Amino acid sequence: MRSGTFRTLFVLAAVAVSSTTAVTPASAHAPRCSPHVLCAWTGSIFSGSRAEFPVPDNSCVNISGPRYSAYNRMSVSLALSEGTCGSGARAWYIAAGEQQPYLLPNGAKSASRCSACRAAARP
Repeated sequence: MRSGTFRTLFVLAAVAVSSTTAVTPASAHAPRCSPHVLCAWTGSIFSGSRAEFPVPDNSCVNISGPRYSAYNRMSVSLALSEGTCGSGARAWYIAAGEQQPYLLPNGAKSASRCSACRAAARP
């Protein structure tokens, strides 16, 4: 085989390999979740079983936790807590539309929706 032919075959093989290892956009791996609810998974990175929780205004909902990843498909921020509703456990905020692949260290067991939660989550 001549050198030019070998070089051409090498280039074609390299192009074929690089086209099969193309990076997939992150949006293709977005977690599945219905609109207007909080989706929460039993595992991190949206793994394990998924459950959907509507969170009415001025209320707290126990989310059968702990849940280790969440996607807030609601139009408002929510407070996620390490404890059940009314426990006073540490909470953090998840903005409207935000995806949290890791809810550390102990996962979430409840979600609250209130005016104070929305104010605290604003940048």
